[in-house]
Amino acid sequence: MSNTWEYRFAFRVETTHDAPEEFRQAYETLAREHGEPSLCFFSPSISEGRFFASRQTAPLLWMLFQESLALLSLERRSNAISTYQIGRHDLLGFGQADFLLNCGFFVYPGNQTEDDGPLRVRFPSRASGKYETLVRTLLDWQEHFSVAEDHCVSPQQHVFRQGLPRKYTHYMEVNPEAGRVIEQFFQPRMIVGRARGESFPNLLLALTSRAVIALCDQSRNGWSEYGIEARYFPLARVNLTEWIGQRNPDCGAIRIFLRGADRHASVSFRVFDGLEPYALRWISAVESSLKLREEERGRTGTTGSPGCHVIQCKV
Repeated sequence: MSNTWEYRFAFRVETTHDAPEEFRQAYETLAREHGEPSLCFFSPSISEGRFFASRQTAPLLWMLFQESLALLSLERRSNAISTYQIGRHDLLGFGQADFLLNCGFFVYPGNQTEDDGPLRVRFPSRASGKYETLVRTLLDWQEHFSVAEDHCVSPQQHVFRQGLPRKYTHYMEVNPEAGRVIEQFFQPRMIVGRARGESFPNLLLALTSRAVIALCDQSRNGWSEYGIEARYFPLARVNLTEWIGQRNPDCGAIRIFLRGADRHASVSFRVFDGLEPYALRWISAVESSLKLREEERGRTGTTGSPGCHVIQCKV
């Protein structure tokens, strides 16, 4: 095992020689095929648990090219490099969870069932800043050839309403690259019923001029007072949105269907059934925003994913 497994800090990689030795050949190969990356950084290994239950995330190298995102990981036994790549038009969503000792980055590559969930990569909290930069860069990267956002915004834009947790409003304030807020749905943290104790975390779904953004403060199976999880679904990848009423009388869900050039996926957010009217209003706003984007594409001759439709169903 090389000493790369002992690295403790994330750092930016500007040239081949900046990367740890094991990654250099793979870096050079990808750079010859795709050109020099616009963003590249190393993320160190992280261990979770102890003794027989311990798990370890390998050292990683993230490389962002004009048309693809590459994730390189170092194998523990052989020091060989495994490479995972996804095209820009098939990256359906991404996000970051920052909960002190439970940090992770999410990638939605599509072509998977909802139960599989996104690809989740754990990282040490000291690397959080590098992943925040990756999120900001991916937002611009996804919109590179999309319709200009100024033509695709509902005239009824507004700022966040009062009563939201301060960490949610602060997050949006310090991340203006997420776009201007058009509509929002907020579910406060609650426990419904004494017998079952159905629990709902704070959930904010924000429709902006660039994406659907989901903010949540659930870490593993519990609630975190300080941490936050943010997931981004570019509007160019949103295909369909629906409300699902479930057999549990206290619980429904907002489901978002995502579609890229060759991949598709869906993601659901549990919602207290009593908030259905507010959820439907938010879904309707998403539909209106996507219709505006489609109309603009028709005028400019650009192509994109189909518009959003509101569907209610019982399962």
